[in-house]
Amino acid sequence: MSQRFTPQFRLRNRVHVATKKTFASLEIFVTLVTLLTLPLLSTTGFASPTPVRYNAFTNARNFNSTELDSAWVKIELALKRYERPGAQPVLLVHGLAQNDRIWDSRIERFSFAKALYDAGYDVWIGNLRNAGTDGFRSDGFKTGSPWSVEDYGISDLPSLIKTVTEATHQKPFFIGHSLAAWAIEAYLSGLQFDRSGALQYSESAARENTKTISGIISIAGAYSLSWPVSFPSVISSSEEFYQSNYEFEIASKIPGVFWGVRQLSEIPLDWVESLVNLPLEQVPVIGSMLEKWYGDLEESITRTPLLSLFFYSKNSNLEMVKEHAKDGMESMAPKLIEQLANSLIDQEPRTYFKRSLFPFIHAEAKREECFSYADLRKANRLPILFIGGEKDRLANVEMIYHEGYLKSKSPDKTFIRVKDSGHLDIITGNLAKTQVLTPIIRWLGSHSSH
Repeated sequence: MSQRFTPQFRLRNRVHVATKKTFASLEIFVTLVTLLTLPLLSTTGFASPTPVRYNAFTNARNFNSTELDSAWVKIELALKRYERPGAQPVLLVHGLAQNDRIWDSRIERFSFAKALYDAGYDVWIGNLRNAGTDGFRSDGFKTGSPWSVEDYGISDLPSLIKTVTEATHQKPFFIGHSLAAWAIEAYLSGLQFDRSGALQYSESAARENTKTISGIISIAGAYSLSWPVSFPSVISSSEEFYQSNYEFEIASKIPGVFWGVRQLSEIPLDWVESLVNLPLEQVPVIGSMLEKWYGDLEESITRTPLLSLFFYSKNSNLEMVKEHAKDGMESMAPKLIEQLANSLIDQEPRTYFKRSLFPFIHAEAKREECFSYADLRKANRLPILFIGGEKDRLANVEMIYHEGYLKSKSPDKTFIRVKDSGHLDIITGNLAKTQVLTPIIRWLGSHSSH
């Protein structure tokens, strides 16, 4: 029997053909768009964001000035923003001798900031005074670096936090690495300078400052300087090596080191970049051979005691370390080094004081005039997440647990111990996204209203 082509059948057939042509055209269009935009997509499947600079202004105390009216200098601080309007803002702040590069590696898969952005957050990276990469550098003083942890907490952090809040109309979460965890305590404790530069405590300032952030994430925070294996104990295993820091302990006990540090306007670290990025390929004839030889040497350098202070070699990508050294290291302020040494000697972090070159002379009186951060820390009731790396030779994980987590009076506190992570690679290392970023995103999600 032959099939009858009724008008209804012909209409359905035309619709079917037209539909097939439409889908074919749409498929071609989608394919073309994908091919054209593929080079712009990151490895995560999102277009790589472009950071925007924001400026914050603060009045900084100038130790070098002998005139009261010129003892305060207005400086401009820089923030790098990966903008996601309406999303929960997070403010990332670096530690000692670092800048925004620690959060935002040139190698995209090691960029902590971009990973947070991809997770849906409005990401801000704050550069403390005299720190920052090209285009995002904060001002310093024309002569020297005369500041302490208190200068960061009283002058720099309030301006950075205020800038984020005013731009987003939201309170940010503060994520601090290393010394930034100490500086945020100075901010939250309500410490202030009077006009002459003398340090004072204000309970009302502490209450107001606490209202400006939603919570704290402390990564490799400096709450004291102490290690389970202390000099002169004998190190008998690799595990004990990562529980020690003989280098700092011995240096802090030598009076000449204090004297030498005080003579410097700053302690430069630009030699690190020169060391790990020698242009050997430019040497005629033997350049390629030297480059291979030095490349092998660099692999071993990351395993030396010096580099082990900053990186755990098994968690560190050599190219990431070399890229970080190009512009991620900053000169150190001598007063900060002295303050860290005081903390190591006294086994307690205090506000800055000038220790006698001979510790048995007047040291006790000067120390007692200072504020103890262990006491100030008790006032903080904000939610806080503590994170420490088991291979960190600067901020020992046991110190973070005992001096930070256990002594915190926050009713909402969490501690995470990260295996196979050192001081810097806890943020930039191979395991950072799975062992550090993932629990951070989970914690933020449980504490954010978004």
